[in-house]
Amino acid sequence: MFYWYYNWPAIEQLVPERGPESGGTKVVLHGRNFYPFKDILDEVDNAVDTWCAFVDLKIRVRATVTNSTRAWCMSPPSYYYHQSRVEISLNSVEYTEDENIFYYYKPPMLFDVDPRMGPVPGGNTVTVSGTNFENTGTIKCMFNDTIVVNATFTLMGTIQCVVPPAQKPGFVDLKVALKPDMWSSPVKYLYYMTPTVHSIGPTCGPDTGFTQIEIIGEDFLDLGHNMALCVFDGKIFTNATVIDENTMYCDSPPFQNAQGYSLLGSNGENGNFYSFSISLDGGH
Repeated sequence: MFYWYYNWPAIEQLVPERGPESGGTKVVLHGRNFYPFKDILDEVDNAVDTWCAFVDLKIRVRATVTNSTRAWCMSPPSYYYHQSRVEISLNSVEYTEDENIFYYYKPPMLFDVDPRMGPVPGGNTVTVSGTNFENTGTIKCMFNDTIVVNATFTLMGTIQCVVPPAQKPGFVDLKVALKPDMWSSPVKYLYYMTPTVHSIGPTCGPDTGFTQIEIIGEDFLDLGHNMALCVFDGKIFTNATVIDENTMYCDSPPFQNAQGYSLLGSNGENGNFYSFSISLDGGH
């Protein structure tokens, strides 16, 4: 048996240095001498003895060492104390005394985002609802933990921001910050590929409507009940059924005159038409 010695570790910086009171923030410790036995792991492995101590909370959590200058741990919840010193131990006994402070804040709590989805190019406006909102003048939205955009506080007590473009379709986290770097817990937002219509058939029908139209194209996606729609004249919507990524069906609406009244086949003129498009997100 042997007793091994290591150089005293030191924490120089916490990144981030703040997080929500609910905990769960990945706190990265930057410093030195975190990985003293990397060359002799076959003889001594102290991973199970490496801890972060949130001193003022009297709580310790497991620490993971990445290399000699970087380690990380997850912040525990703290609904009473607003800050705590964070120290590291490599042997479960002695801890550093570097007095680096991690701060807790009460974050906004998000309930929902409307719409919950949009095309990959972005550009649509979403409305976020929740609690603990206030008009700080520095509100931000963050998508996928990487892209930050400006947001506004509405008269209805919600937050609105314009969705940035994404590199690929899929679910991402959407968070809100009322003050710099004080992010909320996330809600999910779905990016989807912008659908393309190649053809519709038939391309004409009686002005009484209810002609079934087959739409052929690409990137059709069934996003839920009443989400897929056919759009006539930019403002008249009919429900659509997505068969697969290349096929969907809907019925034509009755043709309406300029006052919005259905002609019902009695007073119309031949040659009337509507522009045609589709929506996968309920017409947003």
